[in-house]
Amino acid sequence: MVQQYVRQHDGRGNSLCLYYQEIQTTVNRFNRDSVVSANGISIRLTGEAESYAYHAVLNYNGIKIQFLIYADLSWGLKDTILASTESEFAYFTAWNLWVKFTGFRGAR
Repeated sequence: MVQQYVRQHDGRGNSLCLYYQEIQTTVNRFNRDSVVSANGISIRLTGEAESYAYHAVLNYNGIKIQFLIYADLSWGLKDTILASTESEFAYFTAWNLWVKFTGFRGAR
């Protein structure tokens, strides 16, 4: 069963909550974006979660990278190591498109 929401605290101690349906909708819209698809990028939620983030897999032209999506829509690698220049390029290219797509501005 999919965890219905994840929660994290921002830098001021406020609690942020992200619901599974909300992140699934955001990921689906991201994947359908013409610039994202033209770059060969897609994201899939795995259905697994920590209390503070959802697990996801980035696919970039056949390169697959596991990562986390936090309640504030930021990303993290947890135990994943970007072991090649290609995987680093894939992750940061996708992250830059995610920032533009979601309007993510980081901790305020």
